Amino acid sequence: HISHLDETSDVLMHSTNSSSSSWNSYAPFSSYDDVAGRSSLVIDSNGSAGFAYRSVSSNTSSSYDLIFGNEINGGYQSSIVATGRDMGHYPSAAIDSTNVVHIIHRDNTNGKMRYATDESGVWVDTGVTISSGNDVTGGYFSNIAIDSDDNIFVAYCNSLSNGTLVILEKTSSSWSLTYPDGQANGCDGASMVVDSDGDIHVIYVKIDPNTTSQNDLLRYCVKVSGWNCDTAESSNTITQTSLALDSNDNAHLAYMMSNPTNSSMLELYYSNNLDANNWSEEIVTYGSAKFPSIAVDSENKVHIAFYDPNNTDLKYTKLIPYTTSSETIYTSLWYNSQNETLVGSLSTYSLLSYTNYSITGSLIDENNQTVDEILPISFNTGNS
Repeated sequence: HISHLDETSDVLMHSTNSSSSSWNSYAPFSSYDDVAGRSSLVIDSNGSAGFAYRSVSSNTSSSYDLIFGNEINGGYQSSIVATGRDMGHYPSAAIDSTNVVHIIHRDNTNGKMRYATDESGVWVDTGVTISSGNDVTGGYFSNIAIDSDDNIFVAYCNSLSNGTLVILEKTSSSWSLTYPDGQANGCDGASMVVDSDGDIHVIYVKIDPNTTSQNDLLRYCVKVSGWNCDTAESSNTITQTSLALDSNDNAHLAYMMSNPTNSSMLELYYSNNLDANNWSEEIVTYGSAKFPSIAVDSENKVHIAFYDPNNTDLKYTKLIPYTTSSETIYTSLWYNSQNETLVGSLSTYSLLSYTNYSITGSLIDENNQTVDEILPISFNTGNS
């Protein structure tokens, strides 16, 4: 399931391949035809999809409303969650164990964060206030997540310039605030998930304020008993991050990073920490990619959706693991629009030494019909 914006008609789109081998895209809330910015997609315990997004207010075109819409009884319904000002920036939604929806978003008029929930049966939207009584400002790149005990966490950057990564945890009457990686000089692209043990995982970009010799850091932070952060990647420019965990709580990252030889060109990268001592890295697409979103399914297959600005297309790729014992091979295939070729890559982990391996496969169409055979790739691992 993917939620995205149709820039031609400014409506929210829902794309899914759950019913067949091909993708279906449709506009579930076509009455809201002035949608802008980001959206957030959630799936409840019944498999029904819900969407948080912002649309131009019906009362005044100079402000936006936060909307939540969802599937119900074979149809769709939508409600205005917050209105009256420029609401719904950086919306992020999550569903707890009782199917109650929780949304964090930014009030762009006042520059403050807000929290909304339908726990009472109607939408209640309030400002986020920490224990000192102060309102929380910022709310850029906000992410909300809920653990198995229904504890609510929020990760966000408190400023677009010289900002800091902040983690909020909701208590009964207010929110507590921590800085997991210290108070940095720059923050971009925060993404957060909570694992099966209730531990928090966050990635974000620690921006180098030195624009002359800029070296951004992709930081990965985990809270078990306390916070621990390390650097997964560094480059001239890193932005637009997305984080997911597999069934073993290994981290899988998608992000945009500058081309090594052309810093003005951003490329889509994928990385993981399947090797506990190292972060892997591979290019998913060369150029023409923005806004990646990553997910890992129940079979530990990695799925990445992204926007192709050159062709104004929504695109999708997946990395398929093959495992026998501890051996793991990830493969991915994508279309290079610059030279109209299909390009593949593979990453391997925990292979046996002095062993011959061969990768074989077929190229199939949306009807699962074989189009062509892929030339086998054979190699020997030697002693490493």
